[in-house]
Amino acid sequence: MRPWTTLGTTLGTTLAAGAAIAALAAPAAAQSPAEFYKGKNLTVVVSAGTGGGYDTYARAFTRFFERHVPGKPSVIVQNMPGAGGLRATNHLFTTAAKDGTVIGTVHSAMTMAPLFGQKKAQFKPREFGWVGNISSESTICVAWHTASVKTAQDLLKKPFIVGSTGAGANMSRFPKVLNAAVGTKIKVIEGYKGGSDVVLAMERGEVEGRCGWTYSGLLSTHGENYKAGRIRILLQAAIEKDPNMPDVPIITDFVKSKLDRDALKLIFATAVIARPVLAPPGVPADRLAALREAFDATMKDPEFLAYAEKNRLEIRSMSGKAAESLVREFYDSPTEVVARATAILGAAQGPKKGKKK
Repeated sequence: MRPWTTLGTTLGTTLAAGAAIAALAAPAAAQSPAEFYKGKNLTVVVSAGTGGGYDTYARAFTRFFERHVPGKPSVIVQNMPGAGGLRATNHLFTTAAKDGTVIGTVHSAMTMAPLFGQKKAQFKPREFGWVGNISSESTICVAWHTASVKTAQDLLKKPFIVGSTGAGANMSRFPKVLNAAVGTKIKVIEGYKGGSDVVLAMERGEVEGRCGWTYSGLLSTHGENYKAGRIRILLQAAIEKDPNMPDVPIITDFVKSKLDRDALKLIFATAVIARPVLAPPGVPADRLAALREAFDATMKDPEFLAYAEKNRLEIRSMSGKAAESLVREFYDSPTEVVARATAILGAAQGPKKGKKK
């Protein structure tokens, strides 16, 4: 055989093999989100245990969300409670698959945790794929009807014992901030598995109340207790008063300086993004866009909205792009405001915390 014939044969074989490989690779590279998700499971990690407000919202959301994800994957809810949302949020950022098959809905406090120096936060909120936000909320402090504390003013005068899941949760952060910034006398007992366990502890008399709850979470999980007067709302923390609670004092009413008011607003700005839905960093852009579109479609789904209304779930949704923009705005806050907020939170740590027995 002539040398150039051998060369031609070898080259032809190589080119044919390369074409075959390219033909196999092309469909994968051009794979649409619908093709990718078809036949797959989409896991939604929830940073709380079952039965509480975060879990209730997550399950309502996923029930209708799966209709709108292209390719109709099976949506699975995975509860991952721990450390007030840190466990699940760290998992989403560091460990979870980054191909779009895992997303999560996490505690609102996680939005600001790294900004305020939470050492156990292994995530950067600006690097998540923000899918959307189900609702904006007002964070509240409540007392069981047998507690000696009856009003917000009583918090300044009397000891008050509340329960919490852990240091990263609003249930710990809210009362400790009140102590540091306003001078309340709240003791936090940490270590409960979830918000529902804290309410059971209230009923048993282990604790007197719960701070760092959301108003909609109260209505959706313990609305009957609230209507019957067994649960009393003492105080709300938000950027502005919730129109549903016009007569309930807001935390900024208790401070005088503008810097302190701005710092408290930043601390409680998480109420604006109260029920975020996140994708791990690095999810392909087209899949993140598809997830965002599915989220937006869910928030407009008449059946979802009817279900939410029936189950007393307040929906004040925000698109993924809007939530991402707001988070960036939080992290661009004036240095002096961040410093004051961080100082308040640092002082809020106070003496060694109480432990649930």
